[in-house]
Amino acid sequence: MKATKLYTLLVLLLMAGGVKMIAQSADDFWIEVNTNGEWFHHPVGRSIDTVYAASMHGVYRSTDSCHTWQCVGFENQSVYFLYLSEDHELYASVAPIPPSTSPLYKWDGNTWNMLHHSTFSAPWAFIKASDGTLYVGDNRGIRISVDGGDTWWTSWDNPHEGVTVVNGFVELDDGTLFACLTNSSDYHIGVIRSIDHGLSWEPVGLDENYLISFAKSPGGTIYAGCDGYNNDEDVGVFRTEDNGETWEMLNGDFRVNSIVIDDNDNVYIAHIDFQGLYRSNDGGYNFENISSGMDYIQTGLSILPDGYMLSYEYNGSIFFGKMFVSRESVYTPFELDVVAEPSDGGMANGSGTYLFGERAHLTATANENYQFVGWTNQDGDTISTDPEYAHMVARGGQITAHFVSIEAVEETENKAFTLWHNPASHTVYIDCIEPAEVQVYNALGQLVKTVRGTNEIDVADLVEGVYLVRIMDAEGKVYTNKITIR
Repeated sequence: MKATKLYTLLVLLLMAGGVKMIAQSADDFWIEVNTNGEWFHHPVGRSIDTVYAASMHGVYRSTDSCHTWQCVGFENQSVYFLYLSEDHELYASVAPIPPSTSPLYKWDGNTWNMLHHSTFSAPWAFIKASDGTLYVGDNRGIRISVDGGDTWWTSWDNPHEGVTVVNGFVELDDGTLFACLTNSSDYHIGVIRSIDHGLSWEPVGLDENYLISFAKSPGGTIYAGCDGYNNDEDVGVFRTEDNGETWEMLNGDFRVNSIVIDDNDNVYIAHIDFQGLYRSNDGGYNFENISSGMDYIQTGLSILPDGYMLSYEYNGSIFFGKMFVSRESVYTPFELDVVAEPSDGGMANGSGTYLFGERAHLTATANENYQFVGWTNQDGDTISTDPEYAHMVARGGQITAHFVSIEAVEETENKAFTLWHNPASHTVYIDCIEPAEVQVYNALGQLVKTVRGTNEIDVADLVEGVYLVRIMDAEGKVYTNKITIR
């Protein structure tokens, strides 16, 4: 297979945040984090400058924007999750110790201090509420501490211990708490709510949905991502705007494993079946794929307060594989300049200021006697051959719409023709026309090949991309078509 333009840099140094990562295309959303073989998950932090990540061998910290990592606790122990509170307190849940209970620890910046743990069984959900109360959820139910973790009491007993698990918490500004539970094939609970600071809980819907992940928008709307345990269960993205009384399905196309929301109300989801990472800029109704830069699709998402996103691989309680970070913060603005080449070849629209990851809707309209060929980025790479193209903005700079001049084309039904093979890698054949001359133009509008008196075009020396083929027959009539070389 022919190679397109290759990047010769072995590493990338991102100017914003100084992130030094494994090199990928400059238009990719994601960059792979160099973890030196560790399997990181549940990354947390206040900014990209200092990030903590859980692993099967301890808690790791990076203070240079995810470039290098140092173990800061629980070396050679499996860490279930990390939680960073609004007041910057860091908590960790560690693998069970006899008698099969999982300790919960708090980090004071130098050491990890164990909180009372006799009632915890592999906790997966944790929150520090606005009043300072700590809530822990596991397969036994919900435990509460009002004294910083010294003592705990049972707030809610799980009636289906062992087969359903408290999987997440969110708190509204008025102190209302929500917890979501994974369901089994036989036992369904869904979402429960407390309006009295955890003293009592009541079910509030989604009891027919499995593997619910929670997120809260800046305005206080609660979103839930659902995966179907059975084929007859609803999947997708749901939300409630009335404290859980009703739930609206926004999109049922995805089995959602993880959901996060940025400060601009953009919704991000990870697909449970390694089908991709997606972003919605209309509140969760429509999603577009943002997996570019990944060689393996992730299933977990985190977003830092400064807008950097991190993604990791996990499936239920199993953590494995790579971690990625967004190339820029989703709050970073870029100037995009969209131009036509040649300038009299047509109109190119789409210039403006865009945030990282937003879509710029580009349109190219050819003038008379010109034909649109394709779009290229500032590196000269062809990014699309469609005259209307939604381009994900990953950096600023220039995007060019290329047009090529053509002679007036006489349309005739009797001279329809085809090009095959198309796509091609070696030879393209022209059917139904006896060509006198054939010209091939690249996406920049440059003439790269001319052949005469033959219906065969040798394309073995052309790089991958889309080309315009201009054919003139013995009568001087001109025909055009596009071919793809790969």
